[in-house]
Amino acid sequence: MSGSLVIWCGPIFVAGKSPYAGGDVGKVDWLGTSVTFISLPCNNPSPTLCASLHGMYADAQGRVLPNLLAKNNAGSPSDYDHIALCGYSAGHNFMNPTLLSDGDQIDAMVSIDACYSTTNPPWTKAGYVDFGTKAARGEKLMVLMATGSSHGGTGYPSSSGSECALANFDAAAAAAGVSPAVIDSGLQYPPTNSERAGGLFLLDYELQKFSGQLPHFDAVNKISQDVFQTYLAPFLAGQPLPGGPAVAPGGSIEGEAASDSTVPLLLGVVALGTLLLYLKTRK
Repeated sequence: MSGSLVIWCGPIFVAGKSPYAGGDVGKVDWLGTSVTFISLPCNNPSPTLCASLHGMYADAQGRVLPNLLAKNNAGSPSDYDHIALCGYSAGHNFMNPTLLSDGDQIDAMVSIDACYSTTNPPWTKAGYVDFGTKAARGEKLMVLMATGSSHGGTGYPSSSGSECALANFDAAAAAAGVSPAVIDSGLQYPPTNSERAGGLFLLDYELQKFSGQLPHFDAVNKISQDVFQTYLAPFLAGQPLPGGPAVAPGGSIEGEAASDSTVPLLLGVVALGTLLLYLKTRK
């Protein structure tokens, strides 16, 4: 077995089964790469809570990938060239601990408005910051797509998706020592804020509305397929990403030169210009 494995979790439709245009991540064009999907619906309409998934699959060492793949007849982690962990909404309850326990075997993480934390700052999640730091260094891909519409309701107060995503993006970029740059997201529905730090991306829609639904539901039903197509598919295929070159899993940002003595000066000039644009445009 070879190719890539994509794990898709949360209150989701199984890949290939979503009735919404733009909401079926199973219909992404993978640009010539072979992709195997494992879909893990949790919360409504499934009786399984997303928060219980990690414990359900964890082995004696606390890892979830070996049991998860075995129970889905999907081989073992070493069978795949790349593994991507992706989720929507309450899927963060599974993704956060899994990034801590199995992050060394995961190459990419895509959050479709799946970042929520406590009601007060700093709103950071240990698994997200750890994985995001590696992504900012160019070792992984991490995409934090978020909206500002949902605070979890009165029964489950939390940060908004935007607050959580921004806090984790900033913390990871700072830990990696990488300055974010404002980018063109390349998406059909442009976010309010689009930023890149190495292989770490923030796509923040804040309180934008696209239909009669709340933006939180639009995140998965209207935008998820485009996010996968624009970020995950090129990553798995080794192609350039919005705002710059490709990210090599486990390695670095491809196409960077290190031997030319003029590079540090050039990078300094670019960084200054990027910083000025960043400070001007970011809210």
